[in-house]
Amino acid sequence: MLTSTPRRMGALITLSVVLAVALAACSSGSSPVPSEAAECRAPVGGVITVTAENLVFDTTCLALPAGEPVTIAFTNNDNQPHNIGIYTDSDKITQLFEGEILDSGEAIEYHVPGQEAGTYYFDCTVHPAMNGRVVID
Repeated sequence: MLTSTPRRMGALITLSVVLAVALAACSSGSSPVPSEAAECRAPVGGVITVTAENLVFDTTCLALPAGEPVTIAFTNNDNQPHNIGIYTDSDKITQLFEGEILDSGEAIEYHVPGQEAGTYYFDCTVHPAMNGRVVID
């Protein structure tokens, strides 16, 4: 009987290793990787809302559908003028959209034309420290 105990232990160890490897293989591909846009504010019914207050936007990421125009309902709840400009990158060499500058307490609907898929940059052209990214997919 003593000779069968090491065999059983060996079989249990082998079985444990096989199960651990199988579980690891299954679990590594079972969770989908969230897209970059999943972390961003997305439009509802073609409209995305953004508010400026205390020299910040209420979001730092906008998710827009590729090739489709979007309305940004922008509200300035700050005591400073603000707007939204969208650029290809933070160097701001190529502007894709620039919204009208709003005074304190004003609101507007910006109509942004459809853009190609990619990651872009947005900011307040009056206060460039107010900025974020635009993910279009």
